[in-house]
Amino acid sequence: MRPWLVVQTPGMPGDGLFARDGDGNPLIWDPLDQRFANGHLPDIAPALLATVDLPDGRRAKTVFSLVSERLSRRPLRAGAVAAECGVAARRSTASRWKWRRSRSTRPSSCRSAGPTCTAGPTTR
Repeated sequence: MRPWLVVQTPGMPGDGLFARDGDGNPLIWDPLDQRFANGHLPDIAPALLATVDLPDGRRAKTVFSLVSERLSRRPLRAGAVAAECGVAARRSTASRWKWRRSRSTRPSSCRSAGPTCTAGPTTR
């Protein structure tokens, strides 16, 4: 993800699109030189978080600014974002591993020994 500038003009044409120069290249804000630059140039040091006024008067923010604002508005618990991302909320892999280990049928002497334990299964 490059820190290109995204036009912020709600309700107007171009809102949410990348700001571009006259040749169609995406723009970035160069804070060192205090200027707009072509986002495809290899030797640029773009601002990651910035809100700027474009030469034509529109306001723009970097992609990173928009992402950080969106993520900071709400909690990122699995249950809170499950519907939005289309992935069911469930326990993390680490939680499931601990749950499985606690119900293991291996003898207690082998529980931490890993797959090479030769004591064999037991019943509880």
